[in-house]
Amino acid sequence: MAEALGEEPEVVNNAVAAADAAGPNFTSQCAAIRKVVPWSRIEELIADRSSEKPPGFGPLRRFFRTSNN
Repeated sequence: MAEALGEEPEVVNNAVAAADAAGPNFTSQCAAIRKVVPWSRIEELIADRSSEKPPGFGPLRRFFRTSNN
């Protein structure tokens, strides 16, 4: 989620490394990721994106216009 919202690649890589180090338990992996990228950071990234142009103004704009006809 953080990666998709535009978090810095180094932070995302650190979160992946933390998850890997947490072992095979998904709960432990999620906790390790949240220590690197807490929910408050996800909220910040969402807020930052809400000030950008709405979807459809990027390279896929033509595709969405064409597929909705």
